[in-house]
Amino acid sequence: MTELKFQIRAATLSDITPISFIYQLTRSLTYTKSTIEDTIKFHLQNTIAERPTFFNVAELNGDIIAFSVARYSSHEDAYELECSCHSAFRNQGLGSTLLKYQIDECHTNGISLFFASVQPDNITCLNMLKNLGFEAEQINHHQKTEYLKLDLNVPR
Repeated sequence: MTELKFQIRAATLSDITPISFIYQLTRSLTYTKSTIEDTIKFHLQNTIAERPTFFNVAELNGDIIAFSVARYSSHEDAYELECSCHSAFRNQGLGSTLLKYQIDECHTNGISLFFASVQPDNITCLNMLKNLGFEAEQINHHQKTEYLKLDLNVPR
C-alpha cells in the first residue's frame, strides 16, 4: 500500500463546502446541507473564543480528504473530538494521524481532557481511539452510542 502524502492545516471558511461534502458522505444523519454548512461555519468562527474550537483538514493534491474538530462541551467539561475521512481514504492511518495532530494541538493549548462518542458497531473507529489511549466510559443504549475518554494527565 502506498503511503498517503497528505498535509494537515487549519480549516478556513473557504473549506466549508468540501468539509460538508465529507460530512454528508460519512454520516447517516438527515441534516440539510445548509444546516451542516451553518454548523461548520459556526465552529470555524469559534476559534478565538475563551474555549476555542480547533478545526483541521487533511489535504491531498489540493483536495480536502478528511477533517477533525475538537470543541468544548460544558456538559462533559472536556473537548469532544470528531474526525471524518472520505471513504476512498479510510483504513490508511489518516484518521489516527489527524486525531493525533488534533490532540497535540489542543494539549499545546492547555487542554488535556477529551471524549468521543461512537456507534458501538463502528469497530474500526473504536479500535483507533483505544490505540490513541481512549478508554471506554459507558454505552448509551438509548442513543446507541459508546463514550470514550482520554485524560492526558493520567499516566498510562
